[in-house]
Amino acid sequence: MNGPKALTVLWVALCAPAAITPAGADMAQEDSTMSIAFNVGELTGGSFVSLGTVRFDDAGAATLELTASGDAAAKLQSAFAEAAAKDKLHVRRTKRVKNANGGVVTQFIGVNVAKGTSDYPQALVDYLSNEYGYFAQIAK
Repeated sequence: MNGPKALTVLWVALCAPAAITPAGADMAQEDSTMSIAFNVGELTGGSFVSLGTVRFDDAGAATLELTASGDAAAKLQSAFAEAAAKDKLHVRRTKRVKNANGGVVTQFIGVNVAKGTSDYPQALVDYLSNEYGYFAQIAK
């Protein structure tokens, strides 16, 4: 599986919180321990090529360290700066619910995720993936 869906599946498998937030909700709870890092890049010839590493400190602040140069790295830096300038990121989530006939359907919901929350690292990675087509791997 490739693309933004693969990134979301990777996140859900490794890090995502178990609770689902209602549609349109603001996710603004505080969480002071979230040291985590992602290598962000693109696929070239079917292989992941890292352009930079996004690190989140214990307070939830994100920083980008470029690991490449050139136009691709400059575009990542610009995309990161645009996302970092926002107080909240609007991201899409899915929710499985039962319908009136007893079947299960998937609903797509929008969620606003504030900086400094435990969901912000996932939101930033999702935003860079969905808006700009970047891929991410958990950094070692």
